[in-house]
Formats: sequence, C-alpha cells, structure tokens
Amino acid sequence: MSAAHRAIDRLASPGHRESGRFADRPRRVVPAERYRGLRRAFEGSRTKEWVGFTLIHPEIHGAMIIQEAKYLASSEIYLVDIASGSLDEHAASARGGSIRPPADEPRAPIAIRSRDGRLDVVFTPRSRKTVDKQLLVAAIDYAQSIGTYTGAVRGARRSWSFEGVHGVCETMRMRS
Repeated sequence: MSAAHRAIDRLASPGHRESGRFADRPRRVVPAERYRGLRRAFEGSRTKEWVGFTLIHPEIHGAMIIQEAKYLASSEIYLVDIASGSLDEHAASARGGSIRPPADEPRAPIAIRSRDGRLDVVFTPRSRKTVDKQLLVAAIDYAQSIGTYTGAVRGARRSWSFEGVHGVCETMRMRS
C-alpha cells in the first residue's frame, strides 16, 4: 500500500495528528487528542461549518454538501437518474481550513457551480427558517431556505436542464 493510502487506527495522539489520504476512515477520529490539559479542552470545542442543497426533479434527485470542521474539509455530491436508477457520485477531502462555505445572503439568488462544469445552477430562495443560539461555549447559526433551482447538471451518462425546480439550500455554523 502506498504512503498516500496508508491505514491508521487513530487520527491523533499526544503531540501528533495524522494527515494525508488513508485507505479507510480511522477507527477513532478525535482531533483534540493531539493536545493535553487546558489546550485539549480548548481545542475540543471545535467549530464546524457546512452548506448543502437538495434538488428534486421528476427525472433526477440530487444533493450536495461542503463541510469544514477545522481538521478536515470535504465535499460530496450525488445524482440519481430516476428512469434508469443509475447513481453518479463524487466525494473529495482536503486539509482543514482549506475551504470556506459561501457567505449567507438571505434572499439573493445563489449561484452554485463546479469547476468542471458538471453543476451549474442558481437557487432562488422563497422562504427561510433560521436558528441562531449563542451560548457561553456553544453556538449554532443555521439557515434553511426553500426555493427553486434553474440550471443544468451533468452526470456520467447524460445531462439535465431545468427551470423552477423546487429544492432546499442550507448553511450551518456551529461551535460545540
């Protein structure tokens, strides 16, 4: 097995945190285990941010999430062709701190595009639900908008164009 795809049991141990690509998810993923004492307590209150969407169309269903959790950044997207049942999916991970979810604009249309052009949609919010709780050490700032998508997505076998398709787009920032 190459060093780029090695197997590990723990993500962190005192004084050390693993990085890189692994053959499988480590059995124990507690980034704060790298630290001791007060520093461990502080680092244990990690912050996580994510943005995601769900798309429901008579011919396809799909969803995407981009998340940033200090120690790991990742994105996942999938599309299901309803007629054939085929699933197209893509997932990628990166070093923590390497992505920033987009700024939250309550009523403005949101362009969502992939670098490879397989995803090119605009979400137009119609209604919105929010949760904003700021406690001493914990906090959550969550917004879920229901609206419509217009644009195109391309799977491995075909492309779909659509206008006014209902869906959800949400963002969340959390400290625990």
